[in-house]
Amino acid sequence: GRLLKVGLRETKRAKSNSNMTDPDHPCTPILSSAPNHQADKIHAIHWVLDLLRTFASAQLALSRFNSQHALDLLALLPSDQQRSWRVYCLIGKARFEMLDYKAAEIAFRKARESFPHLVKHMDIYSTLLWHLRKTTTLSYLSQELQLIDGEALETWIATGNLFSRLSDHGNALKCFQRATQLRKGCSYWYTLSGHESLMLAEYARSLVFFRNSIRRNSRANYNAFFGRGECFFKQDCFRLALFFFNHAHEINPYNPLILAAVAKVYQAVGDLNPALHFFSQAVNVAHSSVASVCFSRAKILFELGEFEESKTELEKLVDMVPTEFNVRFLLGKIYMQLRQKNLAIQQLTFSIELDPKAIHVIKKLLEQLHHLHHQQPVSSSSTAAASSSDCTDVNGLIVIDGRLLIPDTDNLCRDLMDAAHS
Repeated sequence: GRLLKVGLRETKRAKSNSNMTDPDHPCTPILSSAPNHQADKIHAIHWVLDLLRTFASAQLALSRFNSQHALDLLALLPSDQQRSWRVYCLIGKARFEMLDYKAAEIAFRKARESFPHLVKHMDIYSTLLWHLRKTTTLSYLSQELQLIDGEALETWIATGNLFSRLSDHGNALKCFQRATQLRKGCSYWYTLSGHESLMLAEYARSLVFFRNSIRRNSRANYNAFFGRGECFFKQDCFRLALFFFNHAHEINPYNPLILAAVAKVYQAVGDLNPALHFFSQAVNVAHSSVASVCFSRAKILFELGEFEESKTELEKLVDMVPTEFNVRFLLGKIYMQLRQKNLAIQQLTFSIELDPKAIHVIKKLLEQLHHLHHQQPVSSSSTAAASSSDCTDVNGLIVIDGRLLIPDTDNLCRDLMDAAHS
């Protein structure tokens, strides 16, 4: 009934606007006849049906994780509907799934401005703030939700995310457990608890949480399948990890971090060509460049001896993350291989400024650079052979046959771990 009244009001507004701009219509009001009133009602019904159809189509696209299509549909809504808190929340969820966290935060913030007492979807917003590491904003959100509705599921998930961001994992798990007491059929808290246990390296416990989450929602719960894959990967059970990562990818084929996780498994077993293929796919489907994925792809290219391609990728990353030691360090090594001495010295010097602990290793590389400048270029086959040689760990850096390689992606790129928490 309320939507029909809105439709009638929109129909009358459209007619009044047309009467004002059309010189053939008189300016004086005309009494509507019964047939005209019936036509207005039919037009209003069609307006409401179109509105509901657009909302339903956008929601369907979101449920299938086709976020870009959902955004395109929401853009077709009337301007006053686009400014409603419901649409802002849907936009925020779509941007969140696309890993466009800054745009998602803007959408959720506008939703709360439109409806200050909003509780629905605030669990997603709190997870978004967790990813952005905005602890202060997350704390304010948690306190406001406690005042609005202290018994809401979203309130306890937001509080749990706050404790998790503060590294208080015990209290975070208690908050997530409280959430399930409020809504027993919800699978989201089990997923968050699983990832929380995974951060504590409690693998058996995390597998139980993920299993319970999948039991409650097996059709669209890609986060739980991703979490199980991550758990098995950390235990070096690569076949099981690949199985669950592939299952997560079947549910959500648009998430670049799932593709990167599949590539990570192939990289761990030394199958570099499939790893490069999946990293390239991850870069292609990403709405915006994900630094960890781009870096992993550049590292694979380096190991395969594709120095020019790897250099191009890393030069883009330098603009994205100029203070990342690993990017500067690997780029300096590539310049060494390409005999670009001045650029190599520049990047290795930047690396020392970013991580002074690596000064001794980088000094050795600079000495090698002086000798390499007068030698023949290193072939890609020798670089590939190095990957199968014995390796040691020096101050957290991987050294192979006396040559320093970039540290493992797991320890350096935090995006995969952040995505696992979502």
